[in-house]
Amino acid sequence: MTKKLSSLFIIFLSMMAMTSCLGTSEDNTIYYDDTAITAFSLGTLNITRHVKTKDGLRDSSIKSTYKADSYHFNIDQINHLIYNTDSLPYGTDAAHILATITSKNSGTIVFMLKDVSGRDSVVYYKANDSINFKRPVKLRVYNMKASAYREYTVKVNIHQESGDEFKWGATSVYDLELASQSKFINNNGTMYLFAGNVGSTVGYKYNGSHWQILTFNIPLNTAALANLITQNGVMYTLQNGNIISSTDGENWNNVASSVSLNRLIGASPKSIYALTNNGISISKDHGITWTKDSLDDDVSKLPDTDINFVCLPTNANSLVYNMILIGNKNNKTVIWSKDEENNNNIKGQPWSFYTEDGSNRLKLPLLHHLQVISYDGGLFAIGDQLTKFYYSPDNGLTWTINKDYPLPEGFNGSATVAMGCNDSNVIFVTQTGSDKVYTARRARLGWETSKKVFTE
Repeated sequence: MTKKLSSLFIIFLSMMAMTSCLGTSEDNTIYYDDTAITAFSLGTLNITRHVKTKDGLRDSSIKSTYKADSYHFNIDQINHLIYNTDSLPYGTDAAHILATITSKNSGTIVFMLKDVSGRDSVVYYKANDSINFKRPVKLRVYNMKASAYREYTVKVNIHQESGDEFKWGATSVYDLELASQSKFINNNGTMYLFAGNVGSTVGYKYNGSHWQILTFNIPLNTAALANLITQNGVMYTLQNGNIISSTDGENWNNVASSVSLNRLIGASPKSIYALTNNGISISKDHGITWTKDSLDDDVSKLPDTDINFVCLPTNANSLVYNMILIGNKNNKTVIWSKDEENNNNIKGQPWSFYTEDGSNRLKLPLLHHLQVISYDGGLFAIGDQLTKFYYSPDNGLTWTINKDYPLPEGFNGSATVAMGCNDSNVIFVTQTGSDKVYTARRARLGWETSKKVFTE
């Protein structure tokens, strides 16, 4: 039970302050005029989690507790606000929250609440009494003389969705249904869609609500579509033996002519990579010059169709990138990887082939028109079966079907699919014969977790 103060609380504090002035000359107590809330944290909270039964057919609820002291609360002394930027988990019991609150100079803390009749009620703060934070709560801290106070509004933010929601939306794209192949490009946070048909390519730029058709300064063929890559805000492609580049998808300029490359495959922030007759070549000057990169296995094992390239920063070192090359060769899935260190004094590592392991029962099956992206801490793959996503948590070593990510309704058959992802963790997919681009995001991947700290 919380301890409610009588209406004489303020008068009582004032009398205590006056009495202190009547002390003897031996009274060394110092009474401060100023005070403030200096710390606010939460304790162990109740939560109701919603899960599926083992058969996956029914919903079930489980009540438990969790420690919430890791959720940082900002104290804005200017605007007198206390709040958490990183919201508490969905299902947290907001009506019974334990808080640890610290005041400057031993200020007295009270909550300005409403009683069951809706009347104002002053509640003395105690660390072991719970408070209802379903709505923002007013909090006051009085100085030791009870001559002044600061009032704060405390808001405890709780996610209103579980974080696992994943729902598809759709937008129509002009003439997209005519395309026989397509490709998404995330260029410096902006999504582009290039679609090819009958030897030519058209392009679209996404503005957040619809797709705007691009006007090229030079025609792009379907070879240019297959070769499209991006690096540091610049798109590159290869057509007719020439490398060309663009920052806006419309104005393309020549970078290098008559290069001996078969296909551009991808890029890290430092280097661009391409397939050649002799293996993999690398360029460290934006595609102008090329040198042969090293492989730890035979060049014949490199993919020649359905080629995907993923570049991931490593968790251990932000200057090291893990690159994964996935594609098909002779009706088999083949995977290569390489760690690239952005240090000119360190010798580059070779591309490493994932050898076939008969004991690995979690290999990625052959998927024609394979598409692979980085998502939710791993790799996502889909092919022309269009029935399920495959997920790898270990850079392509093992794969499992991920039932938590359903495909858009109506995706089936053997249509060719294109897939991409933007900087906000939104997945983009489309399939041949459709004018629709579908988008979805796992809810928790869109949550803000940045922290702000305010001081006096």
